[in-house]
Amino acid sequence: GCMRLVGGIPIPENDLRATINFTKAIGDHLEDGGWLHIYSEGSMWEYYKPIRPFKKGAATYAVKFDKPILPLAYRYRKPNWIRRVIFRQIACFNLYIGEPIYRIEDLPRQDQINDLTIRSHQEVCKLAGINPEDNIYEPIFDNSKRVDYY
Repeated sequence: GCMRLVGGIPIPENDLRATINFTKAIGDHLEDGGWLHIYSEGSMWEYYKPIRPFKKGAATYAVKFDKPILPLAYRYRKPNWIRRVIFRQIACFNLYIGEPIYRIEDLPRQDQINDLTIRSHQEVCKLAGINPEDNIYEPIFDNSKRVDYY
C-alpha cells in the first residue's frame, strides 16, 4: 500500500521466499543507482541521544552488493521561544552526513560485516556529538541481551 507509493519495500519476516525476493529487489535497486536507507538500530527513537547497537543488515547489504555505508546522525537542540511556546515544538534537529565508509576487502566476509558495522556505529556516534567510548551501548546488537520480550 502506502509504503510502496513512497518507494519503500516492506521487510519480510519468517518467510524464506519473501526474504530472497526482498534481497533481489534491494540488489536490483542498488544496481540501478538507487539508494537504500536503513535505521541500523532497527527503528528510529525520536529525541533519544545515545546511539543504540546496530544490527548487521546494513553492513551485510553493503558487503554483498559492494556499496559503501553513508553514515547519518541527528543532533537535537532546544527550539527558540516561538517554536516552544506557540508551536509546542519539543526539539529542533540538524542532520549530519558523514563520509562514505567502505568495506575492507582483504577480510573474510563475516569480518567485513562486523568491521563495517562497528566503524559505522563509531562514525554515527561522532556525527551525533558523542565520543564512541562514552556511548552507553555496544556497537553491535546482541540478540541474547534483548529485554523487549513479552
